[in-house]
Amino acid sequence: MPDLLFDKDKHEYRHNNIILPGVTSILESGGLKEPYANISGTTGKGTRIHHYCEYMDQDDLDWSVISKSDLPYVEAYKDFKNKTGFKPRLIESPQHSHEHEYATVIDRTGVFDFNLVFKYVTLHQGMEVLLEIKTFPKQKWWGVQLAGQRTAYTPMTINRIALELRKSGRWKLHEFNDPDDYDCWFACLDIHKWRNK
Repeated sequence: MPDLLFDKDKHEYRHNNIILPGVTSILESGGLKEPYANISGTTGKGTRIHHYCEYMDQDDLDWSVISKSDLPYVEAYKDFKNKTGFKPRLIESPQHSHEHEYATVIDRTGVFDFNLVFKYVTLHQGMEVLLEIKTFPKQKWWGVQLAGQRTAYTPMTINRIALELRKSGRWKLHEFNDPDDYDCWFACLDIHKWRNK
């Protein structure tokens, strides 16, 4: 949104010179997730992988700078795009909920080119999704995170999906369609507001 200022280095959102909470800090306030620094093996890795995937989507990725340990995750993202025909529309896009006064960065929105059936997810050609990129095994709070992001992003008909990139170079999709995720999200938001009165 043009009226939202996002400082990438501080991961800080401002609107009318007021600092807004982000989805991650709200989930932490609600006790659904630990800070990333407390999750083994995640420090810095997720940020790097996100940058590489962003460069790939912009056709500007220099593969030679990717470390051996990060490479499988980036290759997994490339394989995901090749096999699903995923076409990004928004890439690392800051969004602001004016009604609820919080902000977030949406990893991707986009559509699929193919009809595909996986064990837990069915993709349809032209299906629009809100896609969250992850580099660690599935967590239950991912669905609540995506509910918060989807609430901040206007098209509420969009599907919520997380893409788990694995160190094996493989990937897995997780679809979240439990309506209770939204109740949980707003409960976390209320707790965050109460704690920060």
